[in-house]
Amino acid sequence: MDKLAEPRRRFGYHEKRAILEEHFNLGLSLSILSRKHQIHPVTLYSWKRSLSMTDNTIKSKDNMEEILAEMERLRKENKHLARAVSTLTVDKAILTDAIEILKKKSQQRALLKQQMKSSK
Repeated sequence: MDKLAEPRRRFGYHEKRAILEEHFNLGLSLSILSRKHQIHPVTLYSWKRSLSMTDNTIKSKDNMEEILAEMERLRKENKHLARAVSTLTVDKAILTDAIEILKKKSQQRALLKQQMKSSK
């Protein structure tokens, strides 16, 4: 009696993922899974490799979105800090000028006091 070839089965992403979850979560070997689901072991290895690449691509896209969001947040924070630093720089310059003016006035008063004492 000849064994008729079974029609080729097609598995979707979620079906492949569910079968491989048994491997990752339950610790079943790929050879046991291949017998259980009547799938060639090489096919399971291929699925494992391709799904890990897909997962890495998805993770890298998620990471890129997170990185871009973080960069935008840092740009805004940098802009805010630059404004704060420029404001503080101007304030420091004003205070430095005020101190210099007060020093000159103080020196002039001291000089006037000395002149008044020496003229008496």
